[in-house]
Amino acid sequence: MDKARFVQLRNVVQMIHKYFDHYKVLNEYLQSVLDDAPDEFMDPLMCTVMQQPVILPSNNRCDLSTVERQLAINNPTDPFTREPITKEMIKPDEELKKRIHEYLKKKFKERFG
Repeated sequence: MDKARFVQLRNVVQMIHKYFDHYKVLNEYLQSVLDDAPDEFMDPLMCTVMQQPVILPSNNRCDLSTVERQLAINNPTDPFTREPITKEMIKPDEELKKRIHEYLKKKFKERFG
């Protein structure tokens, strides 16, 4: 292996190490967010922090992506009640979305300054 090729390979290895270091920090941050997140911010079906909370006709809340998956598999029912549902019946919960966003900003500042 010539010297130029060796230097390229070494640079790639260094980039991979740097990537994993960043991944580790990000993973620790995300885990702390999940561990401390109020229950109302969690999607009750997926156990993840909601990014786009929606209100279903049953008045239950979950993330839009959860309901979209339900609709995409040709099962157009409310995942909580099994009542028929359409995308038009799903309403965004802007107030909850704002509170989640503020919580995530606060956690980010606590972790990264």
